[in-house]
Amino acid sequence: MFCLRLDAEGFTTSGLFRDRRYRGQDIPGGFHVCRQRRQMPVGFSPVSGCRGETCIQKINRKLMGQTLALAQYGPSAGKLAAMMNEWRRRAPDRAGGG
Repeated sequence: MFCLRLDAEGFTTSGLFRDRRYRGQDIPGGFHVCRQRRQMPVGFSPVSGCRGETCIQKINRKLMGQTLALAQYGPSAGKLAAMMNEWRRRAPDRAGGG
């Protein structure tokens, strides 16, 4: 089961075998709907200092313009991208109290 958890400083994606944590400031380009064959995942690219790009991430960047994608969590890709971008826009305010 896949899970997406948001908090004031970042978000965590949970997959079958591991969790991955990202801070809002690590996603400077935001979240975008990407067309990838029949699927339309929500893609994002963390800053390179966050984690080194793997071979698969380099291929993803060429195919869909982003290095990583969120799993399908329920809402449409457009709604999920909008929600994540709104969260990202507010994240510094929530974490910094202002």
